[in-house]
Amino acid sequence: MIFITKRSLITVFGLMFLLPGLFYVSWMKAVSVMAPGKLEGPPIMIEVAVELTGPVAPWGQAAMKGVKMAVEEANQIGKNGRPFEITTVDANDTTGLSGIPEQVQKNAAVAVLGPITPSKAEALLKAGLTVPLISLSTNPSIPALGEKVLQGTYNDEQQGTAAAQYVVKSGYRQALMVTEEKSAYAQSLAQAFQKACEGQGATIVKEISYKRGQQDFGAILTEIQKEKADLIYLPGYAKEARAFLQQARQKGIETPIIGGDGLESAAKELANKEKTGESWRLLYTTPNFIPTGQADEFIQVYQKRYNEYPQPMALWAYEATRGLINALSTPIVQRDPSKLMQQMAISSWPVTGGRMRIDGERHALRPMAIMKLDSELRLVEVIPPNQ
Repeated sequence: MIFITKRSLITVFGLMFLLPGLFYVSWMKAVSVMAPGKLEGPPIMIEVAVELTGPVAPWGQAAMKGVKMAVEEANQIGKNGRPFEITTVDANDTTGLSGIPEQVQKNAAVAVLGPITPSKAEALLKAGLTVPLISLSTNPSIPALGEKVLQGTYNDEQQGTAAAQYVVKSGYRQALMVTEEKSAYAQSLAQAFQKACEGQGATIVKEISYKRGQQDFGAILTEIQKEKADLIYLPGYAKEARAFLQQARQKGIETPIIGGDGLESAAKELANKEKTGESWRLLYTTPNFIPTGQADEFIQVYQKRYNEYPQPMALWAYEATRGLINALSTPIVQRDPSKLMQQMAISSWPVTGGRMRIDGERHALRPMAIMKLDSELRLVEVIPPNQ
């Protein structure tokens, strides 16, 4: 955030910035101060299908912890009157995954949370799932899998839109994009960035592609030096970004660079190596509010519960579960569980950084943080979801 000198304006903008976070914290604190409601009747069943083994296991296990935390807190508050209960299946287990529709029917589950990878979600639907699926995948294609599928985390494309909103607001008008040619992640961010930039009067002067794993960016940087761009958009991953940033600096390129959360680990490494990072002129968008200070209440409760520092997926799964529980607790869904998708589509709920909602295409939209590398990584702005 950029601060100005007049005290009154500092106060106003400070309150605007802090209120969403305070609202979120107040919900967390309510858990410890409210007397538990009386829970009676059969539990409301939620099936959780996340990858507990395999290459995505660290994310799946973190998601599971976030889901459990949200359910425990909901039962402690007890506002619904009936308890919530979860059953768990490892989404990486093909046999277990194919058996979920039968288990859902047996347990009278009202919804399924997960999986994280789109292929597992697709397999689950092909197995005959009939209840709503709240996916923990960030892939923009997820809602296209079926009418009862929505995102519960965030949509990757939103990072590109948020980056465009920030750079245009900051006065940049001529952007150059450097993207990995076969990366679905990079391409989705780049397309959203270009669309949002051009919609706000900015221009993409050129797009240059590189290959996955590429470490020599000499030719690309020479090409960049010939262009009249006032900003570089780099929506890639850390492995290539490290080489690109180092070589750009060696060539004396001082054009500001902004990317997505794929740059987060590279930015952290640069911040740890140098006491002054101003010359990097590096920014990135991220849905991960854990390093920003706005998720401190969640971190404190999580560490007390699990004796470890949370991964981002733990927070996203926790907040997705809260959104699901909020919808299930409304009178209309209690009377008619088939109204769950309709209710989630018109609802919003507090998350770190502001509020989250589901758009008309069933994508999850959440606040995005703009992080900047100076002498340390710091939060400079929060971009709310498009209204």
